[in-house]
Amino acid sequence: MKFRALFLALAIALTVPTAAMAGELAKARGYMEAGQYQDAIPILEKFTKTFPNEPRAWGLLADCYQNVFPPLVHEAGQALARKDSAQNRRIAIFSTFTGIEGTMVYQRLVADEPQDVQNNLLLAIALLQNEHDVEATKKQLDRTGKLGIGADLRDALYNTWGLYFIELKDWENARKMFNVAKRNSTFSLGKLQEVEKLEAAQNREREAAENDPKRILEKRYQELMTESRTMLREGRNEAAVDLLEEAVRLKPGDLESQTMLGEAKIAASADLYWEGKKLVDGKRLVEAYDRFDRSLQLDPTNASASIAFQFVKKELDDRDKPQVIRKFIPGATYSVPIIEKK
Repeated sequence: MKFRALFLALAIALTVPTAAMAGELAKARGYMEAGQYQDAIPILEKFTKTFPNEPRAWGLLADCYQNVFPPLVHEAGQALARKDSAQNRRIAIFSTFTGIEGTMVYQRLVADEPQDVQNNLLLAIALLQNEHDVEATKKQLDRTGKLGIGADLRDALYNTWGLYFIELKDWENARKMFNVAKRNSTFSLGKLQEVEKLEAAQNREREAAENDPKRILEKRYQELMTESRTMLREGRNEAAVDLLEEAVRLKPGDLESQTMLGEAKIAASADLYWEGKKLVDGKRLVEAYDRFDRSLQLDPTNASASIAFQFVKKELDDRDKPQVIRKFIPGATYSVPIIEKK
């Protein structure tokens, strides 16, 4: 209960500032359009203190300082300097993908101005670089693209898509994205080279893994288990036994294959018993003998197969037993035994 209460408290603490900050820039612009610069200043000062790297907020604040009476020239100059610094920082993020802030910063900025393309793209970059959340990144990139990307952010958008595909190890699509941007972006040229190295390394790892004896054994084991499950479903129990015996030899201590083998042997033994019974009914005793013998090899506890085996064995023994017939030979003082078979 304590943990749940703490979690709820943290969730509230994270969501309330976002809701409280939403629409602040729009509110400040509204005051400015009405000529109420003095009312816009405290809103923008609070905003820039919370988001010091948001260049447009500094620009709006500088505009307010210049339009109040008397003009706050010194403050306006400082605000413009901060705007330039923040804008340079953003340019660096979009061109080099370094210096990204926390994801929550951009989430709150997007909440304040949902249609702002820059902040939406920055949020996508943050989701990828900070959270490595590819699903959320894709949704945010799709959203950003629908807002309409200007020429100034075109390369940054395609490079972000390229980074997204690198995260997925989708080298072909990563190359496509970086190739779109490479004419104007040194970043994309470097990433194209990186993609080649990453793909080559992955191929080497795959080849090494494919030739690894343990991996080969595991692959064969999985093939045997998959095929044996199919055979068991189809009622081909005796064939499944052969495969499962091989699986057990490959992994002697594996409980799953041993359990399946035991069940398959019991099922196959029952199948062979019924086959043998049909052969007995058809007077094909030799073939029936083989079926019952194999049935008992698979499941020595199969009582029906044991009784049937003894019955067929006796019948065959009696049939093959030699019979002594005494025949009288004229002129002889005794009869000569002649051994015949039935």
